[in-house]
Parts: sequence; C-alpha cells; structure tokens
Amino acid sequence: MGYVYQDVDIPWLQKRTKPKRTRKAKQVAFTQQFGGIGAAIAAETGPSSKFPLTLLDSKVTLLVKRPKQLRSKKDKEEDEEVLVIDGIEFDGDDDVKFDVYITDEDVEEIGPENTEFVGSFAILGHSHSNMNMDKKIKTSLTLGITDLLEDLDAENDDSILVTLVPRSENVTITIQSIKIEFEKEE
Repeated sequence: MGYVYQDVDIPWLQKRTKPKRTRKAKQVAFTQQFGGIGAAIAAETGPSSKFPLTLLDSKVTLLVKRPKQLRSKKDKEEDEEVLVIDGIEFDGDDDVKFDVYITDEDVEEIGPENTEFVGSFAILGHSHSNMNMDKKIKTSLTLGITDLLEDLDAENDDSILVTLVPRSENVTITIQSIKIEFEKEE
C-alpha cells in the first residue's frame, strides 16, 4: 500500500526525571540521621535487614552494596547495572504490588515523576479452585539503575539505600535477597 508516515519528534523519549532533593541535601539529612557521623561511617552501620524479608503494611529500607563504583562510559555501555530482587514469594490468589525507590527514605513525597522511583512489581491474583496445586508463587524482579545513579549523582557510592513500599493491603510478601549485578547489554 506504500503508506509513508510523517516523522514526528517524541519529546518524552529522551526526557529525564528530576530528583526530589539535591545530592547535598541528602548527604546532610543522612549525616543528621546517624548522629552527626560521616556518610562513609553511616553507610557501614546504616539500616540493614536480615533475609528473608517480609513486607506487610510498612516500608522496608536497607543498604545494598554495589559491586563496582566509578565505571567508565565504555563499561556503562557494555554492562547495565541492575537491582535484582530475588525470591519474591506470595500467595497466588493475592493481588500483589510494591514500589522500589533508591537513595531516599522519605518516599511519601516521591512519585513516578521523580528519579528516586525505580519501578514497581505488580501481579494480579489467579484463582484455580479445580486444581490441587501449591498456591505459592516465587519470582524475581530486575530493574536497570545505571541512568538513575547518574541522575542522582550516586555513581561513586559503595552502597545505595533501597526502600520497598508495599501497596497491597493484607498481603504477605517474602523476599529472599536484594543485590546489584551487571547485565550484558544486547
């Protein structure tokens, strides 16, 4: 048929989100939170959790170590830095949702329009009443964070603050591990 469509710019394709607070403001808040000690010491003694984690009705914040800092532009083009939330387990009949944020604990003020918002995990429940099977579902979530770390000026950090906020009511979500890995770009 030979249709030729007009070339039109897509402005949102290259648009970057804006951080809620500046890097300097976050460092001051982080230092104050840990009694005036430096950010490097706070990172070693900061919030952490033992696995498996259980998400119920309140947010969970923990420090996740990064495997490598100060990557070159070539390294970033070859390998995407990803946040891997592994062993997400829940009842298959439940609607499950939680949001993931990095480098900020004050997530009530942050939405998808801000850089700190990494992504969401969402699954709709399935009911199979005629089948005798295990209702537990176990899966994982992988989220790219290379560009987010650049936008947040957190590329030099040896670990990042990860906050999980459950959005489902009366649902128990268990998480086996949270780590940062490198994934080859294809």
